[in-house]
Amino acid sequence: MKVNLSTIATNAPSIFHRLRWNGVVACPECGSIHIYNKGAGQLHICGDCGYRFSDTSNTIFHSTKLPLSKWLYAIYLFLETTRGVSSYSLSRLIGVSQTTAWSMLMKIRSAIRHDIRVPEGAILDEVFIGSDWKRIPSFKKYSKVPPPPPHYNLSGEDLKKYYRSEFYRLASEDKIPVLGISSVFDRKLVLMTIDSSDRKEFVRGQINHLFEDVVSDPFPTEHPLIVTDQGKCYSCVNEFLDNNNRRVFQHEVCRHDQNRFASPNGFSSNRLEGSFAHLKRMWRGVYQRWSRKYNQYYLNEFAWK
Repeated sequence: MKVNLSTIATNAPSIFHRLRWNGVVACPECGSIHIYNKGAGQLHICGDCGYRFSDTSNTIFHSTKLPLSKWLYAIYLFLETTRGVSSYSLSRLIGVSQTTAWSMLMKIRSAIRHDIRVPEGAILDEVFIGSDWKRIPSFKKYSKVPPPPPHYNLSGEDLKKYYRSEFYRLASEDKIPVLGISSVFDRKLVLMTIDSSDRKEFVRGQINHLFEDVVSDPFPTEHPLIVTDQGKCYSCVNEFLDNNNRRVFQHEVCRHDQNRFASPNGFSSNRLEGSFAHLKRMWRGVYQRWSRKYNQYYLNEFAWK
């Protein structure tokens, strides 16, 4: 349902003024509250340093040509929708072009500060975001696969193995690998794009980042819990040793390859798997696709929500 923005256009400057300053207008340069022209929509002047600023200075709305009413409604839609709002839907709802709506959404995503550390314990798992190759027609799949080399044995079974391996390779290249880190004891979630070709080194680097205090401590008093599956890239968790040659982390493994979805002590990665299911619905149902260049912005949006 399209909202009539003319009903809130007159109140948008006063609403934003109240949200920005909360009754106390302060200079963004020196922090002084000795300000001239404190009204909404006016050009404020600092009485101490002489700096001139407006209500939108140092925000994502600075120098915008759109009315604040459209910005506030766009932020409301961004926060109200669970799996996000596409630029095409936003353009129809607020009456702007698709490119303008996309630019607005990217500015809102860039304002999200999402850097969560989980030193108490973490669940690590990875997911691949991309098109579902099971639904791609066969003739399109075979058109993307190069023909087998001339010296290749063209018997039936070998040819099937060749095309099957090529399908797996192309599907993995088409998808975006994402590392998910969830807290064991609460609902904190971190999603990061795996840019490195060596996933083991990438996972080790993220463990160094998230558990920096624990890894740098030569005598850790507590051993944080890390829950993973049987993936080889998570074997680096056992390589962190303290001065007494003991493991720094308590590593719990869920053997998914043996249909065991919980560790021997009862820890599971089902919560993180459920988050991945919602992330895939966000990809396929709302956005259909997004660029690899801006993948981390969408991941931050999902994890922050």
